Amino acid sequence: MKIHLASSLLALSLAIAACSGGQKTSDQPVETAAPTSDMPEPPATSEPTAAPTGEPTGAPTGAATTPPPPEKKGWKDMSFDERKKFMATEVMPAMAKTFQEFDAKHFAKFECVTCHGDAGKGDKATFKMPNPKLPTLDPKDNFKKHAKQQKMLDFMMQKVTPQMQQILGLAPFDPAAGTGFGCGNCHNMVKPK
Repeated sequence: MKIHLASSLLALSLAIAACSGGQKTSDQPVETAAPTSDMPEPPATSEPTAAPTGEPTGAPTGAATTPPPPEKKGWKDMSFDERKKFMATEVMPAMAKTFQEFDAKHFAKFECVTCHGDAGKGDKATFKMPNPKLPTLDPKDNFKKHAKQQKMLDFMMQKVTPQMQQILGLAPFDPAAGTGFGCGNCHNMVKPK
């Protein structure tokens, strides 16, 4: 048994040594044999072997480089038509997926009117927000009045609002300053008394 184990270890060691090939991993140049009289001279050539400019071969020449992509415009800097295009190409696909993951049956048909209501209909759509047909929200006591719809409230606060902030590139709503993106961008809010 000891001989079998010893021979197995020896075979494994030899296999590992053979696989490593004894290759040097040093960054030092490898020495080559000096030319001898029985080795033929390399053929003479009149062509240069390196780029005459000192640039690496295959390097682009001149100013033919790809310009960087244009900076994305902020939501507030977009025209109405730019916003419409942005909503169609960026917001709609992302939010349709999010809403349909939440409730595939209820949000099977996800379109402009889902969020914008009548303001999102037809060729003359204004997309005015907030949408009066969405529930009016009362933020008093951490939206206590809406506790019966806690699942929807959590979805809107934890998924929809942060995702819209990110897509639009807007800061979260700051109640002290009254700026940023929050519930009141889409919903009418009860005014504090």
